[in-house]
Amino acid sequence: MISGVAILVIGGGVVGLLSGVLGVGGAVFIVPLLQFYFVRQGIGGAMVQQLALGTSLATILFTTFSSFCGHWRYGSMRMDLWKRMTPGIVAGTFGGALLAPYLSQTFLRIFFSCFIFYMGSRLLLAGRKTAGHVLPMRVLAASGLVIGVISSLTGVAGTLLSMTVLVWASIDWKEAVGTSAGLSLPICATGVAGYIVSGWGRPDLPPYSLGFIYLPGMVSLLVSSVLTAYLGARISHCVWLPVQPLRTVFALCVMGLACYQLTQLLLA
Repeated sequence: MISGVAILVIGGGVVGLLSGVLGVGGAVFIVPLLQFYFVRQGIGGAMVQQLALGTSLATILFTTFSSFCGHWRYGSMRMDLWKRMTPGIVAGTFGGALLAPYLSQTFLRIFFSCFIFYMGSRLLLAGRKTAGHVLPMRVLAASGLVIGVISSLTGVAGTLLSMTVLVWASIDWKEAVGTSAGLSLPICATGVAGYIVSGWGRPDLPPYSLGFIYLPGMVSLLVSSVLTAYLGARISHCVWLPVQPLRTVFALCVMGLACYQLTQLLLA
């Protein structure tokens, strides 16, 4: 048990450092890390993936709250967009969390792998300009439903996904960043609530679980990730740091992880 916790603490530290330096979410690594931990400890049974998704959302809830407050303070959030997209995001995220226990482990892992491969490709293309589109507010509001469902079934805060939609809709880059960070808070909060409800009272979950939230795993990840994320943010301001090459390497690692997971599923 102690060695398993050490894996989460060390892994959380690495994830936090990468998140701070590169400004990208760490959930793409948190979910596989939790999967490895649960399988190694022999807990979770047929609900390993759901347990990993719920615990991941609970872990990143704390960092998204800090991000939400920061962007609110600096006025980089478009509150009109946030208010219109949040209802769809809440509905989609909660619905996805309630649906997750009824989906197979294979489907959820394939869905997660395909999504993180997409995230990696978006990071590789982040420096390229794309043609903008003017979308009606009702279309942006409806996109929140899709963002919520995908975020819930992959255990991520949905920041990059929201960014993709807003930038594609010709929203100013700084406002898109702030609004996406703000939207990640209802995604995580609603996802956590949904995974608590959908996992409540299940006898096959390990002790100290709150629904599909495994509290010891969440605490172990937070202990190190919060500290190293701050350190990573400080490091990111060093002029000598080659951020873009590091971002490219990170994106390739994410895509490689997705391919590895898909290969494992095909060979199983």
